[in-house]
Amino acid sequence: MASRLKAQVQEAGWLRILALKEVGGVTTVALKAAGQLRTLRLKAAGQLRTLALKAAVRLRTLALKAAERLRTLALKAAGRLRTLDTLQEDMLKAKRHKVDRL
Repeated sequence: MASRLKAQVQEAGWLRILALKEVGGVTTVALKAAGQLRTLRLKAAGQLRTLALKAAVRLRTLALKAAERLRTLALKAAGRLRTLDTLQEDMLKAKRHKVDRL
């Protein structure tokens, strides 16, 4: 019984030592990780700024292209509408001409 108690005390002592080492190691790892995270955050912030600027340029380019396409489509549509108006007028004239001939 005494030897079992002695073994438990020794085991508890080792566990305490291991726990303290673990905590110390975790603290060291945590401090290193915090430094790396700060570095990564700063790098990421720079990259995000770069990406945001690139995206803004792309969006501006796309907006300009879209505006030009819309302008082209509007001009084409206006030309077609004019053509339709002309066709309608021609059809009306043709109908009048038929009526006049009868």
